[in-house]
Amino acid sequence: VYVSATDPPVRKRFTIAHELGHLSLHLLDGDVEHVDTADNFRTAADPSAPWTPSRRQEWEANQFAAALLMPAALVRQKWAEIHDLEGLARWFQ
Repeated sequence: VYVSATDPPVRKRFTIAHELGHLSLHLLDGDVEHVDTADNFRTAADPSAPWTPSRRQEWEANQFAAALLMPAALVRQKWAEIHDLEGLARWFQ
């Protein structure tokens, strides 16, 4: 997994988790390599874009990363304590 040295630590964490999602969900199914491109990210972020296999893989990797970095039970627990979206984001980095 390669990350940009200039990305902030929070972005690096998500990128690594996202790529681990690709490894776990897609590469272990027989693919030998996955390269995220700007087009992958634009398509995955555009709600009007067609739902393609590539877009689905990006969505799945993002869901994996979010679940890894922010487990639902812990998010609910911390939300009960913090009650602030920005504070929750800071807590989970």
